[in-house]
Amino acid sequence: MTVEIKNEIVTVKIEELGAEIVSAVNNADEFEYIWQADPEIWARHAPNLFPIIGTLKDGKTIIDGVEYEIPQHGFARDMKFKVVESDDLRAVFELKSSAATKKMYPFDFVLRIVYELDEENLNIQYQVENPSNNELLYSIGGHPAFNIELGKATLESNYAYNTYRLDNKHLVDFEEIASKSPINGVEIKHREFNNDAWIVDTFRPSIFTVKENKLHTVTVVSNAPYTGVWTTNTSNPGDFIAVEPWWGVADTNDTTGVFEDKKGLQKTPAGQTDVYDWQISFD
Repeated sequence: MTVEIKNEIVTVKIEELGAEIVSAVNNADEFEYIWQADPEIWARHAPNLFPIIGTLKDGKTIIDGVEYEIPQHGFARDMKFKVVESDDLRAVFELKSSAATKKMYPFDFVLRIVYELDEENLNIQYQVENPSNNELLYSIGGHPAFNIELGKATLESNYAYNTYRLDNKHLVDFEEIASKSPINGVEIKHREFNNDAWIVDTFRPSIFTVKENKLHTVTVVSNAPYTGVWTTNTSNPGDFIAVEPWWGVADTNDTTGVFEDKKGLQKTPAGQTDVYDWQISFD
């Protein structure tokens, strides 16, 4: 099932599977802002990442002395959410812990994702409820990919950030800073991503703007501590760039393998709900 929200400026479509944005169209000229999931290149649009970001070392982690395998970027992106609210401008999707999730991740949770249009802005909120009597540990984030013609697009930001790269096992080395330069007018090229994503240690709020030939821009604003920037590499080039607000990060190469020691982990106390807000602006 696809849910549509729209106003005079933009029409957004969201699938129940993963509560994923699959389309955002400019109503004036029918420009599609969202990557259309070419299966030969990258078969996703804008997945939501929970309960981990990136990769676990060796694909495994230890929780309360038990070893679990959680897939890259977590399981929420591949699960069907329930639509609990929908009108012209707003839609709310919900995923609850189940026997299937507990095979990978033993925690009880309720994850709600709220999408709401306000003029050219799509406001997105993650609500993570902890219905249990124990602390809930997780990472969460977005992974929207935007249609651009690489070689004709630039990325701008509001600060000079520390930027890190993933190694050949998709792990992070926070001891080695790849760049301290401002991400301002940087031309997006596939060769910059031959070792996977950039991991940007962001000041908050962070503002990242993708510009293509000055015709359309997309701006991602968040208070996330990290932002992932990614496209496919030179061996399989696609015309998109993903700008990803992350409350969490992939395992470091020196990780203990114990989940509660994971860098960037979010912690929601028993019986409470934490919220994480971010925004995509379409121009």
